[in-house]
Amino acid sequence: VTPPAITTRPAITGTATVGQTLTATPGVWTGSPAISRVWLANGVPIPNATGATFVLTSAQVGRKISVMESASNSAGNTIAVSIETATVA
Repeated sequence: VTPPAITTRPAITGTATVGQTLTATPGVWTGSPAISRVWLANGVPIPNATGATFVLTSAQVGRKISVMESASNSAGNTIAVSIETATVA
């Protein structure tokens, strides 16, 4: 078994505006890992934001949003982060 490796990192679709829903497109991994996800605002985890979608609130205004995936298998753990959105308006 080899540690997980990312071949296509996760991505975000949607508009970076309060009230809009962002959707995470999962990354593509090798190594058959278990995947977990967390949404980030300026690189800081957003509490309880682990789903495939995230609705932007006033707490994210002025921040850029990304999504981080952690992939784990018996050989190790690897993290991949999406490109950030535009600044939330």
